[in-house]
Amino acid sequence: MKMYTDKSKGLIFVAVLLLLVGSGRAQEECFTDPSSDACSTFEVSQDQVTQSLDAICKEESLGVSQSGWPTGCSMAAACKTVSQTDSMCNPLSLLLTTCSEIDSNQECTKYQRLCSDGTNVPACKESSVIEGIPSVDTIYQATINMCNAMPDMVGCETCKDVPKDSTELVIRQQCPNPLQSISTVCLGMWMTGCEIWVDFCKVTAEESAFSSLCTGKPTPSAADMGDMENTNTASSNDSCISDPTQASCADYIMPESIVQEDLENLCISMPNMVGCSFRTACTNGTAEGDWCSPFSLLGTICEEMSSMRDCSNYNSLCFSPGSVVAQCSTEKPIPSAPSTEEATNTVISLCSDHGMVGCEKCTSISNCPHPLDSLSEICLGMPYMAGCSKFFAMCTSTGDDFSQLCGTGEEQGLPPMRMWLHTGIRDIVLIKEWVPTNGGYYFGTLVACFFGAVLVQWLKAFRIQQELTWASKRPILPCRNIACGGRLEDQKSDDERDPIGAGNSSGEGCCGGSSSKDTTETTGQRVKNFGVRAFDELFGWCKFTKAQFKRNIVRSAFSGIVVFLDYMLMLIVMTFNIGIIVAVVFGYMVGALLMGHIGEKAGSITSGGATAAVDPAAEVDVRFMEPPSCCGSTGIL
Repeated sequence: MKMYTDKSKGLIFVAVLLLLVGSGRAQEECFTDPSSDACSTFEVSQDQVTQSLDAICKEESLGVSQSGWPTGCSMAAACKTVSQTDSMCNPLSLLLTTCSEIDSNQECTKYQRLCSDGTNVPACKESSVIEGIPSVDTIYQATINMCNAMPDMVGCETCKDVPKDSTELVIRQQCPNPLQSISTVCLGMWMTGCEIWVDFCKVTAEESAFSSLCTGKPTPSAADMGDMENTNTASSNDSCISDPTQASCADYIMPESIVQEDLENLCISMPNMVGCSFRTACTNGTAEGDWCSPFSLLGTICEEMSSMRDCSNYNSLCFSPGSVVAQCSTEKPIPSAPSTEEATNTVISLCSDHGMVGCEKCTSISNCPHPLDSLSEICLGMPYMAGCSKFFAMCTSTGDDFSQLCGTGEEQGLPPMRMWLHTGIRDIVLIKEWVPTNGGYYFGTLVACFFGAVLVQWLKAFRIQQELTWASKRPILPCRNIACGGRLEDQKSDDERDPIGAGNSSGEGCCGGSSSKDTTETTGQRVKNFGVRAFDELFGWCKFTKAQFKRNIVRSAFSGIVVFLDYMLMLIVMTFNIGIIVAVVFGYMVGALLMGHIGEKAGSITSGGATAAVDPAAEVDVRFMEPPSCCGSTGIL
């Protein structure tokens, strides 16, 4: 009996083995010839298809487990986030859709042959390429075009443009999931290019798996529905938002939570909008007042960007014909506020003509993160430029609410640059931190300018005095005795080796006479002497003694300091502030009054060997800069 039992087990094992072998052979035959009648009972393993799809979408070079290239891969990733099974989440359909965008792939070729025309495989008859899905290349290009136009939109940080000659790998690295990126961009703001996204959402409208890509919110599961029943939303409980024409809505006030949520979403999506700059000023404490009302700020944004999703509540409440909601008129949008496009274009236009403070923050349409702030900085610096009229109209309409933006606060903003003579106390003096804001500050500025000019005059007088001191220590050569044919005795100091009037130490031709030496020269000597004289003519100016070099260092330092201070005072005068100009000029005058006599030398002068008295009231020695010539010149005493 035991023998028959063992024999039966062996037969069963053989039968199962043969069945498995036959099944595997049939499976291989169906992948080769899916039209075979034997394939009518062939069952495609869903797990195997899922593994193949994951292998196709996996991009190891990107360091991600799920690439968004092609579009079918993004859809496959979305399907994994839902528990229920949608028809478009059929793994084989997704695999075939993905493979329709791939030129050559071993796994794709295998399944495309399996589901080719004439196939008898039941799974292939129930699955096919999903029609109407935009290709990933189309989605990528639309996303790049939108993000190039408005790079600050949320979603653009996940899909960046690359040079035209970039490889496919580089493109995928910079934009790993184009479908997700375009979804984020278009959910934040409708603009040209979102039609591609709409086409995708129309095709997948009945599929809950893709609701997060098309509505921004995943379809809730049945377990979550109970928690949502008590949630207050603008669309369900605030009937005045859906129908603001009801008489009972006259006193309706939009809940603060809804207003703040819409503002937050809008400014996250488009932080460069003018309305968001107003909101930032209101929240950081640099602006306050009625125009900082969140509802007014929301209206300012939605008046410009009415197509944005988060403006739907405001649009319905205030833009609906026949709306009776009083809040729309009592908390109006900020009057005369320039649009984001107007502010950006104005800044770019003004900066193309003049390089001003603020221009570096807005260099192009795609690189202008806060156009209102840039416009404010430019117009406050040069308020009379064309293009600033609307900005100042807005400032006039809002009073002191936006004191920093408009420069209306006592210590807010920089004063304008007025390039004509004017009075007043607020002007930029050299640096933007030096701006007198009150009478005491202005008086201190005038005193500093006055003493700055006096200091310059003192430095100039001190240099003259120093030159006279140096000259008094240098001996004057008796013309007849030494300079004209005589010899200088050996001296010890550099100053004494560089006497005034030494001129030509050889004495040749010094006084119109000639040296007692024999002047007969050979041809070689004449050539040599000509070379020496030519060198002296060209480069003799740079020959100096050690003592002269020390004095030149002091002269150089004095020149640098005096020129620097002169130019600083010149720039201060260019504020065109009359008080400052008078202070500088008066300082120069007082300096000359107190130190103008320095340089005069009383005593006697030597002229042609004769000595004559000098009247200090009539003679001013201004020749200290040039040493006397050899003979017949005036010496410095």
